[in-house]
Amino acid sequence: MAGLGPGLVAAALLVMSAGAALAWVPGVRLPQGPLFRVEGSQLSVFCNVSALDETGGLDFEWTLIRRSEPPERLRLVSTRDPAFAHASLRHRVLSTEVAIRRPAPGSVQLLIGKVRKSDEGDLECSVPAAEGRYRGEYMALVQLKVVPDTLQLTGPDTVETLTLHQGQSLELHCAVASTSPLHLHVAVSFVLQEAAAGRGQPVVGLDRDLALDVDTGGPFWLRFTRGEVGLQKFGASSYHLYVQHVELQDAGRYQCVAAQWLQDPDGSWQKILEKSIPLVELSVQPNELSVLAEVSVAPAMFYRGDTVALLCNASLGAPLEEGQMSVGWWGPGQQLLASLDRRGVRGAGDGRTAAGTELSVDRPGELCFRLRLHGARRQDQGLYRCQLALWARSQDGHWYQAAEDSSSPTTLFLYLTLSDTLTLPAVVGAVTSLSVSIAIVAGVTCCFLRRLSKRRDAQS
Repeated sequence: MAGLGPGLVAAALLVMSAGAALAWVPGVRLPQGPLFRVEGSQLSVFCNVSALDETGGLDFEWTLIRRSEPPERLRLVSTRDPAFAHASLRHRVLSTEVAIRRPAPGSVQLLIGKVRKSDEGDLECSVPAAEGRYRGEYMALVQLKVVPDTLQLTGPDTVETLTLHQGQSLELHCAVASTSPLHLHVAVSFVLQEAAAGRGQPVVGLDRDLALDVDTGGPFWLRFTRGEVGLQKFGASSYHLYVQHVELQDAGRYQCVAAQWLQDPDGSWQKILEKSIPLVELSVQPNELSVLAEVSVAPAMFYRGDTVALLCNASLGAPLEEGQMSVGWWGPGQQLLASLDRRGVRGAGDGRTAAGTELSVDRPGELCFRLRLHGARRQDQGLYRCQLALWARSQDGHWYQAAEDSSSPTTLFLYLTLSDTLTLPAVVGAVTSLSVSIAIVAGVTCCFLRRLSKRRDAQS
C-alpha cells in the first residue's frame, strides 16, 4: 500500500475488515499537501469521492486536527448537520467565514474566508457511512500551514485629487515588498476605479512571471501598443506607471494592486493574498485648444531637378498665446523625413529622402511650416503629409501636448523636362526615341507660332 494516498489507505483497510460485504469502495481524494497559506487570506479546498456509482446520497464532514500533544480534533462543517461545528468555531460558521459548498454530488468545497494561525493543522475530509450500504467512515487528510502576512505596499501618505488637462502626462509610483520565507511570486498592477462605472479597470501590470499584462480588449490596449501607456520596474520593489496624453475617460481613482502567488505541491498556482492601496484621484479637464493641419505644394508645376516646397498650414481653434507648435513630415512609404520640435530644433530624419534627395525644413510664418526637396528625383514621387502638435504650458511650468492633427496626404508628381524626353528608353530603337522627342518639340513650337500669328492678325 506504499503507493496509496492516506485516504485510499484508510479505505483499503476498511475493505479488508469488511470482507465481501462491500459492493463499492469510495476513494476520498484531497490536494497534495502541505498547503501554505498567508494569515488573513482565503482558503479553498476541494474534496472528491471516486469509485462510487451512487454519490447522490453521500454526506461530507470537515474536521480540523491540530498537531498538539495530544492531537486536538475540532469539527468544522458538515453537509448533513448544521450544528456540526465545535463550540469554539460555531460563530465562524454562523457568519459564513467557514462554509461548505457542494459543486457536484461527489464533491465538496471547504471555504475559509480569512485563514487564522489557529487553523494550522490537518484538514480531514470524511464521508460518514451511508445506512446499510457501507461500513465505517472513509477519509483523507491534507496538512495546512499558515505563515504570517509580510506583504507591504507603499504609496502616498494621503490620497490627493490631481487635475490634469487633456494631453498632459500622468506618472504614479508604488513600492511592493515582502519578507516571507516562502518562495512566492508577486504580481503588481495599476487599476483605474472609474467613478461612473463603479468598477476597476486594469491599466497595465506585471504578472507573476514578470511579463507585462494588459487587457487586449480594454481601453488602454491601443495606447499601450503605441507606447503611450506602460509600466517600469526599478530595483526589487519600485513600480512606475506612466500614461501619456491623458484623455477624459482616464479620470477616476488609481490603485496599486499586489498579489502573492504560490505553487502548490500538485503544480497548480494559487493566489494566496491580494492587497491594494489608493494612489490618486484624477480629474481631467477638456482642452479648448485645437489645431487643423493642411498640406499644399509650391509651385503648382515642377520638374525633376527643381526645388519643391511642401507647406503645412495650421488653423487654430483659439488664440495661441503662450502655446508652441511642432511638426513632423512623412513621405512615401510612411517614412518620417524630418521634424521640428516646439523650440524649432531639428529632430528625426537624416536630412535626405530614401532616394537621397537633400531636405530642409523651416518655419516661414507663425502658422506655416515648410519642407523643401532640393533637386527632386523621380523616386521622390508619392504621398506626403504633415502632422502638427500644439503644446501648452501647465501651471507648474511644464509643457504638454494639448492637441494634434494630421493632414490629408497630397501627391507629389514631377513633370518631364525637355532633357527627359530626349532620353526616353528606346522601345523600338534609338531613332524612334529621337523622332518622338523632335515631334513633341516641333508640335509645341508650331502651336506657339500659330497662336502668335492669330494674335497679330487680331491687333491689325
